[in-house]
Amino acid sequence: MIPACHGRTHLPVVRLFYILLAGLWLSGCGMKSAPRYTPGSQTQTSTTRARMMAVMESYMGVPYVYGGAGRKGIDCSGLVMVVFQQAAGVRLPHRAARLREMGTGIARRKLRFGDLVFFNTGSREGDLHTGIYIGDSRFVHAGVSSGVTISNLDENYFKTRYIGARRLLKR
Repeated sequence: MIPACHGRTHLPVVRLFYILLAGLWLSGCGMKSAPRYTPGSQTQTSTTRARMMAVMESYMGVPYVYGGAGRKGIDCSGLVMVVFQQAAGVRLPHRAARLREMGTGIARRKLRFGDLVFFNTGSREGDLHTGIYIGDSRFVHAGVSSGVTISNLDENYFKTRYIGARRLLKR
Protein backbone atom coordinates (compact mmCIF):
# COMPACT_ATOMS: atom_id res chain seq x y z
CA MET A 1 0.00 0.00 0.00
CA ILE A 2 1.30 3.44 -0.91
CA PRO A 3 1.14 5.99 1.92
CA ALA A 4 -1.37 8.78 1.41
CA CYS A 5 -1.74 12.15 3.05
CA HIS A 6 -4.88 14.19 2.55
CA GLY A 7 -5.98 11.96 -0.29
CA ARG A 8 -2.72 12.32 -2.29
CA THR A 9 -0.24 9.52 -2.76
CA HIS A 10 3.46 10.04 -2.18
CA LEU A 11 4.66 7.78 -4.96
CA PRO A 12 7.76 9.92 -5.82
CA VAL A 13 8.89 9.87 -2.16
CA VAL A 14 8.39 6.11 -1.91
CA ARG A 15 10.32 5.56 -5.16
CA LEU A 16 13.14 7.77 -3.95
CA PHE A 17 13.30 5.84 -0.68
CA TYR A 18 13.60 2.50 -2.51
CA ILE A 19 16.18 3.88 -4.94
CA LEU A 20 18.32 5.13 -2.03
CA LEU A 21 17.89 1.83 -0.20
CA ALA A 22 18.95 -0.13 -3.29
CA GLY A 23 21.94 2.17 -3.79
CA LEU A 24 23.13 1.61 -0.22
CA TRP A 25 22.69 -2.14 -0.57
CA LEU A 26 24.60 -2.28 -3.84
CA SER A 27 27.44 -0.11 -2.55
CA GLY A 28 27.78 -2.04 0.71
CA CYS A 29 27.35 1.28 2.51
CA GLY A 30 30.70 2.37 1.13
CA MET A 31 32.64 -0.35 2.96
CA LYS A 32 35.49 -2.04 1.17
CA SER A 33 36.12 -5.72 1.70
CA ALA A 34 39.61 -6.81 2.66
CA PRO A 35 41.86 -8.12 -0.09
CA ARG A 36 42.16 -11.89 -0.42
CA TYR A 37 45.42 -13.40 0.76
CA THR A 38 48.13 -13.48 -1.88
CA PRO A 39 51.32 -15.33 -0.87
CA GLY A 40 54.06 -12.92 0.11
CA SER A 41 51.86 -9.87 -0.36
CA GLN A 42 51.36 -8.96 3.28
CA THR A 43 54.15 -7.55 5.42
CA GLN A 44 54.26 -7.94 9.18
CA THR A 45 55.02 -4.64 10.88
CA SER A 46 55.15 -3.73 14.56
CA THR A 47 51.75 -2.10 14.08
CA THR A 48 50.30 -5.29 12.58
CA ARG A 49 51.78 -7.31 15.43
CA ALA A 50 50.28 -4.96 18.03
CA ARG A 51 46.89 -5.10 16.30
CA MET A 52 47.03 -8.90 16.15
CA MET A 53 47.79 -9.07 19.88
CA ALA A 54 44.96 -6.66 20.66
CA VAL A 55 42.45 -8.70 18.64
CA MET A 56 43.63 -11.98 20.17
CA GLU A 57 43.45 -10.51 23.68
CA SER A 58 39.93 -9.24 23.02
CA TYR A 59 38.83 -12.80 22.18
CA MET A 60 40.42 -14.46 25.25
CA GLY A 61 37.87 -16.61 27.02
CA VAL A 62 35.34 -16.62 24.15
CA PRO A 63 33.86 -20.15 24.11
CA TYR A 64 34.55 -22.66 21.36
CA VAL A 65 31.70 -23.11 18.90
CA TYR A 66 32.26 -25.23 15.79
CA GLY A 67 31.88 -22.98 12.74
CA GLY A 68 31.82 -19.85 14.93
CA ALA A 69 33.59 -16.61 14.07
CA GLY A 70 32.30 -14.13 16.62
CA ARG A 71 32.36 -13.12 20.25
CA LYS A 72 29.54 -15.49 21.22
CA GLY A 73 31.53 -18.46 19.98
CA ILE A 74 34.49 -19.17 17.71
CA ASP A 75 36.45 -22.14 16.40
CA CYS A 76 40.17 -22.39 15.68
CA SER A 77 40.07 -21.38 12.02
CA GLY A 78 37.47 -18.72 12.79
CA LEU A 79 39.90 -17.15 15.26
CA VAL A 80 42.70 -17.12 12.66
CA MET A 81 40.32 -15.67 10.08
CA VAL A 82 39.09 -12.90 12.42
CA VAL A 83 42.55 -11.93 13.71
CA PHE A 84 44.07 -11.65 10.24
CA GLN A 85 41.02 -9.80 8.89
CA GLN A 86 40.78 -7.27 11.72
CA ALA A 87 44.50 -6.75 12.34
CA ALA A 88 46.08 -7.07 8.90
CA GLY A 89 43.13 -6.62 6.53
CA VAL A 90 43.66 -10.09 5.06
CA ARG A 91 40.75 -12.37 4.20
CA LEU A 92 41.42 -16.02 4.91
CA PRO A 93 39.25 -19.12 4.58
CA HIS A 94 37.37 -20.50 7.56
CA ARG A 95 38.86 -23.99 7.21
CA ALA A 96 42.03 -25.27 8.89
CA ALA A 97 42.75 -27.62 5.97
CA ARG A 98 42.68 -24.71 3.50
CA LEU A 99 44.83 -22.56 5.79
CA ARG A 100 47.41 -25.35 5.87
CA GLU A 101 47.80 -25.05 2.09
CA MET A 102 48.60 -21.33 2.24
CA GLY A 103 51.82 -19.43 2.80
CA THR A 104 55.25 -20.97 3.26
CA GLY A 105 56.12 -24.03 5.33
CA ILE A 106 58.24 -23.16 8.38
CA ALA A 107 60.40 -25.40 10.58
CA ARG A 108 59.39 -25.32 14.24
CA ARG A 109 62.75 -23.87 15.30
CA LYS A 110 62.16 -20.91 12.95
CA LEU A 111 58.69 -19.98 14.17
CA ARG A 112 57.99 -16.31 14.73
CA PHE A 113 55.03 -14.20 15.78
CA GLY A 114 52.00 -14.59 13.51
CA ASP A 115 52.90 -17.98 12.01
CA LEU A 116 50.10 -20.53 11.95
CA VAL A 117 50.71 -23.80 13.78
CA PHE A 118 48.82 -26.99 12.94
CA PHE A 119 47.93 -30.15 14.81
CA ASN A 120 46.36 -33.47 13.87
CA THR A 121 43.61 -33.82 16.47
CA GLY A 122 41.71 -36.86 15.24
CA SER A 123 41.86 -40.20 13.56
CA ARG A 124 41.03 -38.84 10.12
CA GLU A 125 43.47 -36.93 7.94
CA GLY A 126 41.28 -33.82 7.85
CA ASP A 127 40.94 -33.49 11.64
CA LEU A 128 43.11 -30.38 11.97
CA HIS A 129 43.49 -27.75 14.65
CA THR A 130 45.27 -24.43 14.17
CA GLY A 131 46.47 -21.48 16.18
CA ILE A 132 48.63 -18.34 15.92
CA TYR A 133 52.19 -18.48 17.25
CA ILE A 134 53.07 -15.61 19.63
CA GLY A 135 56.60 -16.56 20.72
CA ASP A 136 58.39 -18.59 23.42
CA SER A 137 56.68 -21.82 22.25
CA ARG A 138 53.25 -20.26 22.96
CA PHE A 139 50.28 -19.92 20.63
CA VAL A 140 46.75 -18.56 20.79
CA HIS A 141 43.94 -20.85 19.70
CA ALA A 142 40.29 -21.72 20.28
CA GLY A 143 40.27 -25.01 22.17
CA VAL A 144 37.16 -27.16 22.38
CA SER A 145 37.26 -27.32 26.19
CA SER A 146 38.99 -24.01 26.96
CA GLY A 147 37.71 -21.54 24.36
CA VAL A 148 40.23 -18.93 23.21
CA THR A 149 43.37 -19.38 25.26
CA ILE A 150 47.17 -19.49 25.17
CA SER A 151 48.86 -22.88 25.14
CA ASN A 152 52.41 -24.14 24.86
CA LEU A 153 53.73 -26.21 21.95
CA ASP A 154 55.74 -28.25 24.47
CA GLU A 155 52.61 -29.46 26.32
CA ASN A 156 52.39 -33.19 25.71
CA TYR A 157 49.00 -32.97 23.98
CA PHE A 158 50.24 -30.46 21.39
CA LYS A 159 53.80 -31.79 21.13
CA THR A 160 52.57 -35.22 20.04
CA ARG A 161 50.05 -33.81 17.57
CA TYR A 162 52.10 -31.01 16.00
CA ILE A 163 52.27 -31.44 12.20
CA GLY A 164 53.75 -28.17 10.98
CA ALA A 165 53.55 -24.43 10.56
CA ARG A 166 52.92 -21.92 7.79
CA ARG A 167 54.01 -18.30 7.43
CA LEU A 168 51.51 -15.96 5.79
CA LEU A 169 53.11 -12.62 6.65
CA LYS A 170 56.57 -11.75 5.42
CA ARG A 171 58.87 -9.64 7.56
